[in-house]
This record gives sequence, structure tokens and C-alpha cells, in this order.
Amino acid sequence: MASGAAGDVITRWIIRKIYASRNPVAVRDTTTGRFDLPYGTFYRWTIILLFVASAAFLVLGLAGTAGDLKATLIVGGIFGALWAAVALAVWDLRFVTIRFGEDGIWKSSATRPEVFVPWSSVTAVKYSESMKWFVFRSDTSTIRVSVARDGLGTFAQVASSRLHGPAATGWSAAAAKAADPFS
Repeated sequence: MASGAAGDVITRWIIRKIYASRNPVAVRDTTTGRFDLPYGTFYRWTIILLFVASAAFLVLGLAGTAGDLKATLIVGGIFGALWAAVALAVWDLRFVTIRFGEDGIWKSSATRPEVFVPWSSVTAVKYSESMKWFVFRSDTSTIRVSVARDGLGTFAQVASSRLHGPAATGWSAAAAKAADPFS
């Protein structure tokens, strides 16, 4: 019981530290005029350490159960799933770029063409409490913006001034929910 409580305290401390270390001001790219929404240094290091730890748990767990197929499958399933989840976070950290400007939001990744959603095309904005990201939907695309990214203060100002109708109402509700990570 005590280790579970300690784990909860550590997890909450890490999440609070990630949120507290974000820079609310987005940096404008002088070439494109767009603002970048990168991940902060503390978040980057946290994800890298989680990736290394999950890989170590997976390798050591598989090595420790090498003679027992049932145990190997159980350990591989548990730590393999953990490693895969952290690997997705590493992918997002390293290969997904979110930018925005006065005219809309851009998302690019290493495996897909760049997506642009004009603010005027956003039909709905929601906030995923479990994933801690904003979801901007248009008729053709969806862009998710993690609340762990830097620059959200500037992003919020631009989104608030550019979204209209139901999207603006959704944005206001989503921004209020995202204000406190433990609400």
C-alpha cells in the first residue's frame, strides 16, 4: 500500500513539474511567421528516461524469464505494452511538429504529409482529460495539441481571437478543463 502511495506522489510531482516548467510564450519562426509548440526540456528528459527504463524492464524481464514460456509471455506483454506506449511518446516528441499562426494550425510528422486546418474551418474543440490534449476538428482533419507543449499561452490568445461559434465555445470549455491537470 505504501509503495502505491509513493508511486502516486512521484507521478503527481512529475506531472506538476512538467506543467510548471512549460514556457507559455510561443516562439515565432522568422522564416515562416508561424509559432512553434515544442515540448519543454523537463518533458523531453522525462520521456527519454521513461523510454530507457521501460526498455531496460522489458529486456531484463525477458532475460529473467527465458526458460519459462508462460512467464516470458506475461512479462513481455506487460513491459512490451509499457515500452510501446513510451515509444509512441518518443515518436510524438521527436517526429511530430505543431505550429500555428493567425490563419490556422499545422501538423507535420515524419510519416504523413503536413496538415493545415484554418481557424475558420475548425468545427469543434474538445479536451481529452485522460490524454491531456486539445482536439481540434474540421470536416477534413483532426489535430491534437498536448498540454505538455510550450507556447500554450500564445496559442490560447490566438485561438481565442480566431475561433467562432461552437468551436469558440468548445475552446473556452476545453481551456478551462486544461488549466488544472488534476481537476
